[in-house]
Amino acid sequence: MEDSAKILLSGLDFAGKTSIMLALNEKKGYIEKVIGIKPTIRVEQIEIDFIGKKVIFWDLGGQERYRRVYHERRNFYYPETDVLFHVIDIQDETRFDASLEYLDSILSFFKQNKETIPVVVSFHKSDPKIIERPVITERVNNLTEKIKSDHPGFDILFQQSSIFDIVSIIKMVSYGLTVLNKDFYNLYELLEEYAGKLNSPGVFLLNNQGIIICKFFKDPLEDEIQKKLSDSLKGHIYDLKEKNNEQLEERK
Repeated sequence: MEDSAKILLSGLDFAGKTSIMLALNEKKGYIEKVIGIKPTIRVEQIEIDFIGKKVIFWDLGGQERYRRVYHERRNFYYPETDVLFHVIDIQDETRFDASLEYLDSILSFFKQNKETIPVVVSFHKSDPKIIERPVITERVNNLTEKIKSDHPGFDILFQQSSIFDIVSIIKMVSYGLTVLNKDFYNLYELLEEYAGKLNSPGVFLLNNQGIIICKFFKDPLEDEIQKKLSDSLKGHIYDLKEKNNEQLEERK
């Protein structure tokens, strides 16, 4: 359907896929809920709205027995996918090979069908306390090069994310959904024009769920400015979500 999109959300069990969706939907108070999350059984569908398009995330359970089912019934689970999000637990080095094999098995379906869908690989659990550690940087770099080498025909975006940094999750999902926005370049030009009128170095455009629809910056941001901007953006995301929830309550 033109007004809907299918997103595959893959990754091993305990990689953090469902936690990402919970954080995206809840925005506030989600950390406590994440603690009690159990592994997804088979497939769970989560629906969000993105610029008038119904986006349905297929959260695929990551246990080995379910991964076998997806492969055996790949003609049921994988067709008509618009974007693939693959989540890797960057803290669990012992399962990197299994996660890459799972990614290979999914992308092999699209290769066989001559489809080159957009892919977002999230190095999840890149928590604020460890994200700058050399060992984490090395793992991210090695995995990035490995995946690029194995799948040269795909347009792959690599992101680091953590449930302890809501902005990282918003960015990861937002950048992946950008491909669904046919008016992206028109919006980009409008933001560039608007930034000029405001004499501003950059502009963000968010929807009522706090998802970034488009952004423009005149120049690359320095690390310190990037951090301040992320902290500011976090507050706006919380405010937007609260207002959205209030509006939903008023309609009941």
